[in-house]
Amino acid sequence: SAASKACQKWVDDNKDKRKQAEIADGLKGVLDGLTDAELAQLSKHLSGDAFDVQPVDKDADAIKKAIRALPGLGKFLEKEGGLVRWHAQF
Repeated sequence: SAASKACQKWVDDNKDKRKQAEIADGLKGVLDGLTDAELAQLSKHLSGDAFDVQPVDKDADAIKKAIRALPGLGKFLEKEGGLVRWHAQF
């Protein structure tokens, strides 16, 4: 995607950046320059079209039911990326 290519280009062009803060600042600058549509190609989280919830035991069924009832919800996962978390995507 255009977003991943832009991030990779920044990494390729900034091989001297080794500290976490430098890399984070540089990539944030790249991401800040992208549109929501471009960000969504990289991750729906970045465009605000998805969120994750740390699962809980208490009232879990009621919480999941409330998430599934959210207007515009397109996908609900109870595991994402091999991790147990509730993922809501619009």
